[in-house]
Amino acid sequence: MASALEYAQKAGELFTLPDIVIRLQDLIESDSASMTDISEVVMLDPALTAKILKLANSPLYNFSSQIDTVNRAISVIGMAELFNLALATSAVSAVSENVKGIDIDHFWQVGVHCGLIGRELASSCKVRKKEKLFVAGLLHDIGQLVALDNNAELTQQVLADTSGTSPWEKQQELFGFSWAECGAELLQLWHLPEDLWKPIAGQHTLKPTDSEEQNLFTAIIHIASRAANQSLSAALPEEKQFDYTATIAPEAWKITGLQVDQLEEAVGFAQMEAINVISIICPSSATVY
Repeated sequence: MASALEYAQKAGELFTLPDIVIRLQDLIESDSASMTDISEVVMLDPALTAKILKLANSPLYNFSSQIDTVNRAISVIGMAELFNLALATSAVSAVSENVKGIDIDHFWQVGVHCGLIGRELASSCKVRKKEKLFVAGLLHDIGQLVALDNNAELTQQVLADTSGTSPWEKQQELFGFSWAECGAELLQLWHLPEDLWKPIAGQHTLKPTDSEEQNLFTAIIHIASRAANQSLSAALPEEKQFDYTATIAPEAWKITGLQVDQLEEAVGFAQMEAINVISIICPSSATVY
C-alpha cells in the first residue's frame, strides 16, 4: 500500500504552485528584500494583484480607508500576511483546474468557511498569525484532492460512505492514512512553513508537541474544520450527513480556551462573509453558492 508521501509526490507533479509564489517566499525569507521588491513581483501578475487588493479591502480586514496599491497593502497588512493571501489564491488556482470527479465548488466552500472560522477563532485566542490560520483552514482538506488524483475509486468510497464512521477513520481504513496527512505532505513538498502544514497534519489526532503555538494552531483547525463541515452539511444528501461537531475533542476546547458561543460567532461571521471571499479566491464556486 502506498504511503501518504508517495501519494503527495505523485500528485505534486500535477499540483504545482506558480513561480510567482516561490519568488515571493524567497523574497520574504530574505533579509535584504524591500517592500518595493515584493510589490514589483506581485504586480507581475495582474490577476493576483487584483485578488490581493480585493481581499485587503474586504471585511476580512475592515480598514476605514481604501487599499489601492500593493505597497499600501503590504504596509497595512504586512509582508508575511500578503504572502499568505497570495498563497491562498494561487493554491486554489493550482489545483482546481486539474480536479475531476468531485464537487469542487462544495470543496472550496468548505475550505473558505474553515479558513474564516479559523481566522476568527485565532482572533479570540489572541493569535497574531491570523492569516496563516486562514490559509491552513482553506487548505485543511487538500489531501482529498491528492487522494482523488491517486486513487479515485477509494476516494469515492470514502465520500459515499453512509456507515456513520467518521470520514478520517474511513480514510485510515481504506488508504492507511488520513487525507490530512496526505495534504500536509503536499504542502511540505511545496516548501511551506511548518506552522502551516503541521496543524493540517494533526487536525484529527491532536498529538501534543513541544510547541504551545503549534498545539494551539492544530486545535483551532480541528475545531474550525468540523464546524465548517457541519455548517455546510445541509447542502448534502441526508444519507451523507454526519455530525461533525460531536467529534470536537474536549482537548481542543481545553487547549484553545474557547467557548461554544465564540465558535457560534465565528461560524456566523463565516456564513456572512464566505460568499465575498469565495467570489475573490475561487469565483467559479461563487456562482453556485
